[in-house]
Amino acid sequence: MHFSYVLPSTVEGNFRASAVDGGPVREEDPTRAGLKCDDVAERCVRAIDGREKIVFIPAFYKFAQLLSWIWPSYVEHKAAHKYSFVPA
Repeated sequence: MHFSYVLPSTVEGNFRASAVDGGPVREEDPTRAGLKCDDVAERCVRAIDGREKIVFIPAFYKFAQLLSWIWPSYVEHKAAHKYSFVPA
């Protein structure tokens, strides 16, 4: 048995509508912005067929993961800005 972890950025659609936190959508309108569902699905199939362990979509998000280990406060700040999140 093999597992692949797929870590996409925002995906086009209303996935947030059923989020556990029930909070408002904070990013750009995800029904119009974000990665295309078909592109993400195609990349997922390639990852599974190729037995890839971890897949970042888009690929440059690997850099963001590395940066979050080196400079977590910067990444957290940028994410808060992207999602218009104001800490309580």
